[in-house]
Amino acid sequence: WKKTTETGQEIPSSLKTCKNILETKPTKEDKNIKKPSIKHFCFYCKMAFNQLAKHLENDHSGEIDVAHAIRFPKGSKVRQTLLDQICNKGDYEHNCKVVKSGEGEILVNEAKKQCISVCDFLPCKYCFAFYRKIDLWRHEQSCKVRKE
Repeated sequence: WKKTTETGQEIPSSLKTCKNILETKPTKEDKNIKKPSIKHFCFYCKMAFNQLAKHLENDHSGEIDVAHAIRFPKGSKVRQTLLDQICNKGDYEHNCKVVKSGEGEILVNEAKKQCISVCDFLPCKYCFAFYRKIDLWRHEQSCKVRKE
């Protein structure tokens, strides 16, 4: 039994996609140096941004999901959750592209303390954020999108 896409193409197993073993880079902690902000990929224009929420509000306010999210007051949990979902979709597409091409670095939703193989990460089936396989079950128990 093999998984296939709608067009009939075979989806490679995780073993096949791990031929080129990619690793995440550990984040360096230095209390004297300002921590660089994390870039997220825009779901609509496929570019990385430090402040994705501002970018979405300024450049993609006409998109249905963005328009729905920015109707809520700034700082509200609903607005933040909706914008996080759009952010996760963009990061998910980027991560899939990285895994297929074997080039680049995946974006994960947890601190990286050591080099970890890309094969050790899977997306949450609810919010599409990437977590380590061994921690994914814990995230899914408390996933904000699952509870909605």
